[in-house]
Amino acid sequence: MSTDYICLIVNAIRRILRYTDGIGKSELENNDEKLSAILYQITIIGEATKRLSVIFRQQHPEIPWREMAGMRDVIVHKYDQLDLDVVWDIVENKLTELLKAITPLL
Repeated sequence: MSTDYICLIVNAIRRILRYTDGIGKSELENNDEKLSAILYQITIIGEATKRLSVIFRQQHPEIPWREMAGMRDVIVHKYDQLDLDVVWDIVENKLTELLKAITPLL
């Protein structure tokens, strides 16, 4: 069961990386469709994270589970407070490393 959720997370990360390949923050800012697609994938990452058992998450403390779930909460519940700088930082600086860390859990 956990591998199903990890697979969802891995696929969502890969989609985001594909959507953002070759673009910059300003291009993302001006492309509502691309931004919406990325935010949806981040929501999937957060939701899949929340569905993983607490025991599984505790067995893998090297993964930032809380932050992954927390970003989903911001997108879904505090969308008016969404900071594009934070989204861009995730895309540019965190997703590739997260993909490397989480893929072995499949």
